Amino acid sequence: MTRKQRRLALRATKTHNYAQKVGQIPGEMVYVGDKEGKPTSIRVVSYDEKTQHFTHIEEPGHLANFARNHRVTWFDVEGVSDLAKLKALAEHFGFHPLMAEDIVNTEQMPRVQEYDKHLFVALKMLVVDAADGSIDIEHVSVVLGDNYLISFQEDKKGDVFDNIRERIKTNKGRVCRLNADYLCFLLIDAVVDHYFFVLENIRQRVENLEEDMLEEPQRNIVNDIAHLKKQFSLIRKMIFPLQEELDRLVRDESEFIQASTLPYFKDVLDHLRNLTSSFESFREMLYGLMDLYLSNLSHSMNAVMKTLTVITSIFIPLTFIVGVYGMNFKHMPELNWPNGYYLALGLMAAIATGMVIFIKQRNWF
Repeated sequence: MTRKQRRLALRATKTHNYAQKVGQIPGEMVYVGDKEGKPTSIRVVSYDEKTQHFTHIEEPGHLANFARNHRVTWFDVEGVSDLAKLKALAEHFGFHPLMAEDIVNTEQMPRVQEYDKHLFVALKMLVVDAADGSIDIEHVSVVLGDNYLISFQEDKKGDVFDNIRERIKTNKGRVCRLNADYLCFLLIDAVVDHYFFVLENIRQRVENLEEDMLEEPQRNIVNDIAHLKKQFSLIRKMIFPLQEELDRLVRDESEFIQASTLPYFKDVLDHLRNLTSSFESFREMLYGLMDLYLSNLSHSMNAVMKTLTVITSIFIPLTFIVGVYGMNFKHMPELNWPNGYYLALGLMAAIATGMVIFIKQRNWF
């Protein structure tokens, strides 16, 4: 399947899902995405400063085995299209209906929302496809509760949380000593840190295109520039709302975030501000690349026009001579000259040579 066919199929799937959502009662769980039919699995990570425990559960009914205690519990959910399981999960933890609706809507823009029992964070995980440089978007939802956290991912294709799982497993860093709000920070921070990697990938591709343009000025890179601008706009659309939402969360000092953890969230906010401040330089790089292409295109066109002008300038007097002696007047003395043909050719050759010398002396070519 070609890229265009995949894009059309994805658009048709989303249109169908949105059509199902139209007219539904607010808070009704309707899956909107392109990974319908993917099974839902739940990995449970329970830990404290002394012990760490990893397990999988098949059904939400088994959640009752994880009674609330002093341990932090992370419910890592993969797959959000199995509405039966997700509804059971939402009922078990007492999700607000609107929050449950946003979890299965993978088109939800980044946002942070406080509810009575939970803090809800929706954000986008960006992954660069090594094959063609395209950017895959994965919707991630994080629900922070009373010393537990639930994360929802469409799949593990773009998972950037493996490092966090390893730190818990090896009891490395602060994660096992702090509460679930610190784990929430780590998940958000991992996603935001990956934004830097994605942007650096785009920067490198812009620089490579610029080098290619200098080596091959005739190369057509309009499609490449348009693709990069589209990716740039996409990342900007993911980052700016998240920055605004986290800024509001930090400013309002949410009750779900402890005072000791708040500085870490401020650090993530600083990272996002650094990203947004670099967008102007990225925009200038793309515009500069387009200007370089247009400049090369204009230079090439000028070179072609200069060549055609020189050729035309040489042949104008020759055409005049041919035109004069091509007239059908009966009484033209030169027509009766025995060597008139050779004299005309010699005259044209002399004029052409003189024109070339004249143009060279003027540095017109």
